[in-house]
Amino acid sequence: MINQFTDNQNGEKKRSFRPTQLRIGEVCVNFPVVPAPMAGVTDKPYRDIVRQFGVEPTFTEMVSSEALIRKNCKTFELFNTAREEWPLVVQIFGSKPDVLANAAKIVENEGAAIIDINAGCPVKKIVRQGAGAALLKTPNTLANIITEVKRTVKLPVTLKIRSGWDKNTINAVEISKLAEDSGIDAITLHPRTATQLFGGHADWNIIKQVRKHVKLPVIGNGDIKTPEDALRMFKSTGCHAIMIGRASIGNPWIFEQIRTFFIKNEYQKPGLEEIELTGITHFEKVLEFYGPRGLPYAKTVLIRYVKYLPKARESRNTIYSLNSPEDIERFWREYFSWLKQRRNQQQLEEENIESNCS
Repeated sequence: MINQFTDNQNGEKKRSFRPTQLRIGEVCVNFPVVPAPMAGVTDKPYRDIVRQFGVEPTFTEMVSSEALIRKNCKTFELFNTAREEWPLVVQIFGSKPDVLANAAKIVENEGAAIIDINAGCPVKKIVRQGAGAALLKTPNTLANIITEVKRTVKLPVTLKIRSGWDKNTINAVEISKLAEDSGIDAITLHPRTATQLFGGHADWNIIKQVRKHVKLPVIGNGDIKTPEDALRMFKSTGCHAIMIGRASIGNPWIFEQIRTFFIKNEYQKPGLEEIELTGITHFEKVLEFYGPRGLPYAKTVLIRYVKYLPKARESRNTIYSLNSPEDIERFWREYFSWLKQRRNQQQLEEENIESNCS
C-alpha cells in the first residue's frame, strides 16, 4: 500500500521536503529523524535493527548516574558497546550535579558520541529521587547539573525535557533558555507535562515557542505516528529535527517511510515477508545479546511486530506459551505461512471479481 500527499485542489503532488542536516559536536545527523530513548526498548538489539533503516545516531535507555559511579555491571551493559555503535547517545539521569558529572565522564571514557541529560521522565520512581521531570521544578539544580557536566566532559551534552510539571507550570521556554545559558548543545522537547504521562495530546505549539526563543538545535518529540505527522511537526514548529518514540516499537520501518515520504511524497508499508524477517531477526538479536535469561523479553519484542496483523491475539498467546526459541521460531514460520496463503487467496478472489466485471 502506498500513501501519497497530493494537492487537494488539482491532484498534483506536493514538492518534496528536505530538512537540513543537523550537527551536534562531531556528530552530523544527515537526516534529522532519530529514535527516542525508551526504557526497556532501546537496547542494543533495537538499535541494531533501526540502524538497518538508516538511523543514526541511536540512543540508549536511561542510565542511572548513581549506578554508574557504583560500577554496577548491568548498568554498564546498557552502553558498553558505544565504540562499536558510534555515534551512540547515552542518556543519563540523576539529581546531583557532581554525581551526574562523574557519570558523564565514565560515559565519555566508554566511547559515547553525545551525552543526553534526562529532565523529562515522569515515572514515579525517578521523580521521587528529584530526577527526570522533577528537575523542571528545580531549575537551579538543573542549571548546576548542566554546568558541571559540561565542565567535566569534552563531548556535546544535550537535554530532554517536557513542557512543564503540570498545566499550571508550563516552563519549557524558561528551562530551554536557562539550559542554553548553561552551555547545553541541543534540546529535545516532548510537549506534554509530567502529570500527563502519555495521555492527552502533545502541544506542538510549545515546541514552536522554544524554537523562537533559543538559538541552539531544537528536537521535537511527541505524537508522531506517521510520516504525515512528521512533516506536520517540521512545518508547524520549525524544529531542527524530530524524535520518534512509541511509534517505532515493532515498526522500525517508520524511519525509512519518513525519509521516502519527504523525498517522493509517498511511502510503502512493509510486506509480510519483511515483517516476518525483521521480527525474527530482532528476536534472535535479543537472545544473542542477553542469552537464555532474555527469552521472556524476546517474546515481548516479537509480539510487537504482529500487533496489527490478523489473529494477533492468538499468535501472542501462543508465543507466550512456548518455552524454547526453536518452538517459537517454528510457530513464527507457520503463522506467516498462513498469513501469506490468506493474502494470496484474497488477491486471487479480487482478480476473479475484476475479471467477471470486465
